[in-house]
Amino acid sequence: MAESGAIARIIGDRGYGLIRDARGQELFFHATSVEVADFEETA
Repeated sequence: MAESGAIARIIGDRGYGLIRDARGQELFFHATSVEVADFEETA
């Protein structure tokens, strides 16, 4: 299942971050799951 939302936090040196969804929950994502942007540029 793909979730969407705004990036809440990026931990670039570890290769992951958190997305805040419409309900206000923070969801984990790994750099390998980023499809639209280059994770290194985002971090």
